[in-house]
Amino acid sequence: MSIMFAFLKQRWFTNVDSIERGSIMFRKYMGILAAVVLTLALAACNGDNEAKDTDKNKDQATEEKADQNKDKKQAQKIEKIDENKVVATVNGEEIKGSEYNKMVTTITNQMHMSGKDPFAEGNEDKIKDQAINNLVDKALLLQEAKDKGYEATDEEIETELEQIKAQFGDDKKFEEALAKQNVTVEELKDQYKDVVVVDKFVKKEVGEQKVTEEEMKQFYEDFSKDAENAPKYDETKGQIKDYLKQQKTQQEVAKIIEKLKENADIKIEV
Repeated sequence: MSIMFAFLKQRWFTNVDSIERGSIMFRKYMGILAAVVLTLALAACNGDNEAKDTDKNKDQATEEKADQNKDKKQAQKIEKIDENKVVATVNGEEIKGSEYNKMVTTITNQMHMSGKDPFAEGNEDKIKDQAINNLVDKALLLQEAKDKGYEATDEEIETELEQIKAQFGDDKKFEEALAKQNVTVEELKDQYKDVVVVDKFVKKEVGEQKVTEEEMKQFYEDFSKDAENAPKYDETKGQIKDYLKQQKTQQEVAKIIEKLKENADIKIEV
């Protein structure tokens, strides 16, 4: 883990983690796509971190893992939607309770890992709303991408699958993670198909965003002014540039989604 990543992760885990893990589709706009993909990425990240734990912090790692297991059990209380129930329709496309439940779990895990309490007063409704919004956004993006002819080849899907498998170190750990998520390899491939299609769409329709030296320096100053032992700017500017590019991409994707919503037929059933 880089110095810059460790430094920023304390404040902005979900977004900054994508700097180091862009290869496994951890970009924020992908957060609306594949709940299982994101959950597996989190599991791989945790496994990598746990492997690097020293004897000094193993107790802390065990305690954190216990907290995550507790949150997972609590998250099950939110997942009350029948798997076959239609929770929303987007331009006639149905979104089922099974997708909603997985998204709820993913959002809950992300909140916990960013240092927030998913079960603080008022957060349950926020999680539910975010889950529905994410799924609607996903449907809109996929529909637009497919309408414009973007597709995913078998080779591209396999490449993405191999990248996430590599994060686990061996096939056994990967298969165990899938089992915990109650998902098959074929189901995961279907989710990666969506990820690849939207990724192609974003790269082509949004393009690479430009970042100036002034923007990078301002970002560094904002995050380092109150920090202890902040790394030097020259040591971190590459990662800062990547992050700011991604942030601008996220903003452009959000604009596309809002535009699509203007003419979309969206019905929320929960």
